[in-house]
Amino acid sequence: MKTRPSAGSHDVFAAAFLSVALAAMSLRAADGPPAVAKPAVNAAVTIADNGRTWTEAHILRGRQLISDKRFTEAIADFQAAVMLPTNFPGGGGPGGAARRVEIAYWTGIACEGMGDNTKAAASWTNGTSSIQASAGRRGGAGRGAGARGARGGGGGATAESFYQALCFQKLGDAERARTRFQSLVESGQTLLDQPQSAPADGRGGGRGGRGGPPQSPGARIASAHYTLGLGYLGLNDLAKAKEEFSQAVALDPDLVGARTALASIKR
Repeated sequence: MKTRPSAGSHDVFAAAFLSVALAAMSLRAADGPPAVAKPAVNAAVTIADNGRTWTEAHILRGRQLISDKRFTEAIADFQAAVMLPTNFPGGGGPGGAARRVEIAYWTGIACEGMGDNTKAAASWTNGTSSIQASAGRRGGAGRGAGARGARGGGGGATAESFYQALCFQKLGDAERARTRFQSLVESGQTLLDQPQSAPADGRGGGRGGRGGPPQSPGARIASAHYTLGLGYLGLNDLAKAKEEFSQAVALDPDLVGARTALASIKR
């Protein structure tokens, strides 16, 4: 099991390296993102000492490795994303629970790239099963999942619902995927239509996860734009998705999910 320096000492720097990597990835270049993106995310992986940053850095690096067709290394990063080092708070065991559906989707993409369609389908099936089980405990999936995620800070059920839809899409269930993408659009619009002074209970999961503190009106609006962007991205309306992600990042630069999605569209 990997270890890291005492938790909390370096995480601000890891987060800064992630920010540099995302900024570099968002820049257009004839041969891809600027060269600084890869060393920046590698540095974030190396010095991360917080579970959230550790998971984020490994997922981002895994996606970069998929782009480079280094699929075995990508899978290793996705596996590391959900296993925290022993000296992290709560370390020595599973982590990144809120990202398991996303990780299942990208693991499937890596397996598909290696030509192992059986493992790819198994990973995508696991992604749909994970959120369905979670939704059952919460009392249902679909629109409710999207709405709860929209109250979150850019992760939670919003991203779960998006990646679940992508898993359904890869499994050939286009109708279920489309229904979930449309639900995200409806949920985001519903949140935008609420008065800015409306209270937020945080049950959808703030930046610290589900059950976090209530969001400010500005952060809630950013989350709404992020939710809309994911829905439009899934529906392949890239112009609207880019517009929504741009508004989300302008309102909340720390909304990593929106920044990552925006970078992927700009490339």
